[in-house]
Amino acid sequence: MVKQTARGVEYLYAVVVLFLLTQGPVYKVWEASGRAMEFAPTPSVLQAHAATFVLVQLPAAALFFLRLHRRGLDRVTTTILAVLVGWLTLSTVWSEFARVTVIDASSLVLTTMVGLYFAQTYTQREMLLIVTGAMQIGIAMSLWAVWNNWTLAVDPDVGYWIGIYFNRNSLAPPAAVGAITALAVAWMALRKRTTWTPLWVVVALALVAIDVWVVWKSQSSTSVGAAVVFLIVWVFWAALRWAYNRRIGGLSLNRRWVYPAFLAIVAAMTTIILVFQDSFLRLVGQESRFNSRSQSWSFSWDGVLDEPLIGWGWMAAWRTRTFFQRDGWWDLGDVSWSHSGYFDVLLGGGFVAGGIFLALIVVSGVRLHRIVLVEPLGQLRYAVAFFVLAAATQESFFMGTHFLWALLVWALVPTADEISREEQRRQPDGRPAAVPSGR
Repeated sequence: MVKQTARGVEYLYAVVVLFLLTQGPVYKVWEASGRAMEFAPTPSVLQAHAATFVLVQLPAAALFFLRLHRRGLDRVTTTILAVLVGWLTLSTVWSEFARVTVIDASSLVLTTMVGLYFAQTYTQREMLLIVTGAMQIGIAMSLWAVWNNWTLAVDPDVGYWIGIYFNRNSLAPPAAVGAITALAVAWMALRKRTTWTPLWVVVALALVAIDVWVVWKSQSSTSVGAAVVFLIVWVFWAALRWAYNRRIGGLSLNRRWVYPAFLAIVAAMTTIILVFQDSFLRLVGQESRFNSRSQSWSFSWDGVLDEPLIGWGWMAAWRTRTFFQRDGWWDLGDVSWSHSGYFDVLLGGGFVAGGIFLALIVVSGVRLHRIVLVEPLGQLRYAVAFFVLAAATQESFFMGTHFLWALLVWALVPTADEISREEQRRQPDGRPAAVPSGR
């Protein structure tokens, strides 16, 4: 009984910490203190934000270390991730703005440990329910804020929804993640077919409808595109697993051809979309919402070429005066960040960090390939990872204290147990063994 209660409390904690890492709730809590800054300028409200994020994540970091030897993580992907985060932390040494880098790098380390805690503690089914629940809390609070006319819940000029997130591009990701994970819950319920299946499906689809409505009211395009990527990846790998478990195609065939072809197609489509993004958006009349991005990316790329090997220091470039001492800075308007997680990595740690990050994505995909073809929810990690990777082309989502970075870490790092279970199920000829009933 005590163990069940403790487990229930830990589930609740996982939901709460993920909910708070959507950032809007923490900012909302300290909103009144921020307005009072003119009367009491010390301590800064930014310090209150940082302290809150540290406090809510510390239990996850502590539990991660306590369980490090009890349920190990895949050493290959964990090592590459540690090298990446370690390199970005080390960039404090040469950072152009070290006092910013050391804080942001520390935040990145802490949120990375939260993602690893999720990976070592919860099954994919459990994580699916945890993520869905966490997102729905934020959406419910945002709906309440809109209906009760809270300050900045709705943009006063254009009328798009912001909710409790202070920015429509911060509201849309939780709503989109809530929608796609709730849809996955409905899919999971249909597969298990218990007496509770109809209720699960009805509730999950109702949440999908609400979340999609919130995304639409936010008028944010980034999360819509990322959600489409999630669904494409989900369907692709679910179909491939269906064929594989029916003895259509062996493991070696999938590893040698399918996964490399999948990566090549994703890379090609991403390049095409980014290169011709302005043309695509002009067709749907949304160019004005994105026209600053191409300028920001161009300026960021020039900055990468100025410090190509080791970068400017993690998250330091756009806060450094020398970064702006180049031609073209006057064309940026009010833009003050790269609008891309990938440029953040390159600017922060140079091509060294970019190469490590690329290795993490590719190697993690190979390791997860052992799971996706066997586990009924195996495609969940792939789909979540590519949702975040797609969304990060438009926004700075590779950062500490952000739920999308925690989810990306969880998605990229399987446990050693998951890898070993797959190896036990697979027959010597590379064909899948029979999957136990109920899985």
